[in-house]
Amino acid sequence: MRPYRAYIKAPGLMLDVVEISWYSKNVRCVIGGQYIDPSDGSTQADFDFPLYFFEEVILIESTDLKDKNGKEIYEGDILKEIEELSPKDYQKRIGVVVYEPNVASFMVLTEGGYCHLNEGKWNKGRLEYTEIIGNIHENPELLE
Repeated sequence: MRPYRAYIKAPGLMLDVVEISWYSKNVRCVIGGQYIDPSDGSTQADFDFPLYFFEEVILIESTDLKDKNGKEIYEGDILKEIEELSPKDYQKRIGVVVYEPNVASFMVLTEGGYCHLNEGKWNKGRLEYTEIIGNIHENPELLE
């Protein structure tokens, strides 16, 4: 299964999804991580796996692609790319990742229209110049 994230509408929190029940219409997410126990300096794990119903979340699918920093790109991510037009001339574009069902593909929506994320106009198919700078749920102001 392709990785998913869930944006929890209230309180506005992005979490990784560990289980989806399409039948029960809910998702189980993971909260937590590792921390250093102050009493003895050992590494401890502290995880919680809350359950949310579909109406409480926005499910966000991974594109299975990574940006120049190795960060996984998800639907709704805001991307920035800097394309070198010549040694002294650069073009900066910002766009949001969307799934376009008419072509069954993830696209980047920019001011100039749609571009395929992993081929064509969006940086000539090279993601090594593409960086995730936020997402539409937590950073909508980046598109203004």
